[in-house]
Amino acid sequence: METLLVSNIVRYAIHDGDGLRTTVFLKGCTLHCPWCANPETISAYNQYWFDSEKCVGNQGGCPFHENCSRDAAVGLAGKRTGCFDSCPMGAVSQVAKDYTPEELFAEIIKDRLYWGNDGGVTFSGGEPVLQIVPLLPLMKMLKDALVNIAFETAGNVPASDFEQMLKCADFVYLDIKNIVPEKAGKLNGLDVKLYETNLSNLSGSGVPFCLRLPLIRPYTLCSENIDRICQLVKTLNHPDVEIFACHALGDIKRKWLGLEKTTVMDITDTDLKMVEGLLKEAGAKVRTLSKG
Repeated sequence: METLLVSNIVRYAIHDGDGLRTTVFLKGCTLHCPWCANPETISAYNQYWFDSEKCVGNQGGCPFHENCSRDAAVGLAGKRTGCFDSCPMGAVSQVAKDYTPEELFAEIIKDRLYWGNDGGVTFSGGEPVLQIVPLLPLMKMLKDALVNIAFETAGNVPASDFEQMLKCADFVYLDIKNIVPEKAGKLNGLDVKLYETNLSNLSGSGVPFCLRLPLIRPYTLCSENIDRICQLVKTLNHPDVEIFACHALGDIKRKWLGLEKTTVMDITDTDLKMVEGLLKEAGAKVRTLSKG
């Protein structure tokens, strides 16, 4: 049986759909956005965190330190040696955990009492649609239990898989980042034509959706990209759009994964108001999320 590789389960989430929600972060993504807040979800394989501030090393008397190097700790699971699964100081730990659909259903349904009438579960990542095959039996269990299901997706997945997701979803958040064809592929691997196909299918599916635009200078906040996004919005029927300033919360995760820090330039309130105004002129219903 295929399993689902889950990097995190966040309970009591309030920004991932209506009401209180349980957000499940699945591992693996077809994009490699340099500003990603969840860099641990990009690889489709399990990895290890290494927090050097917790590591006591040889001087701290750790008997396993000789077999526990940083390079190995941040490698794939198959390269592990020593005590990586049981570091006494908690300096090394696995990023993700495998769940069968039944196991993940049992973990999710624990929160039913907290959802009330409006909440439910949201699948995020990474790109949750990449795990659509093991997700399908889980979706059936959730549907049978009358659980509201939302997806957060970048739309850079095969159209057939995207359509499978739409059959299960009660709501969809679709990222909209840099959609300038000449730049998107080099920036993060986005296939703009495929993205637009999936957006068209989403728009015609009847499933409620919202476009999510992270503002990052110079990646997404540039005149060429904002103009193109506004033109795309004009082809839709007054879509909901959320905009927000990108943050640097992914930097500490990059450090623990042994990756280079990514620098993002500050987005001002003036920037947010400018983009909000342009999107409203294009016919969008815009919600600006707090910078805090």
